[in-house]
Amino acid sequence: MKDKRDKEIVSVGGAIQRMLKEYSLDKKYHKNEIVQAWPTIVGPAIASKTGRVFIKGEIFFVEILSAPLRNELNNNRSLLLKRIQDQFGVGVISEIKLF
Repeated sequence: MKDKRDKEIVSVGGAIQRMLKEYSLDKKYHKNEIVQAWPTIVGPAIASKTGRVFIKGEIFFVEILSAPLRNELNNNRSLLLKRIQDQFGVGVISEIKLF
């Protein structure tokens, strides 16, 4: 019987990333990371005025509780999207919708 395991030494983090990719769970994992990292991405002032945060498909939905802040963030959606894509990779999120 032939051993199918790789002979190379891999870090635990690398092994987890490889497993997530092989089972097609890497995007789901990154989506969860994005939701959890929202306060870090925008900072505590904006995070305190944020309600629900969730992802459906490749669209990131964020409930903003302040109308002026929602308008300001709406004008800067492309900057927020770029920041998220730089940190978590392109292809995980394609659009941000503020409500």
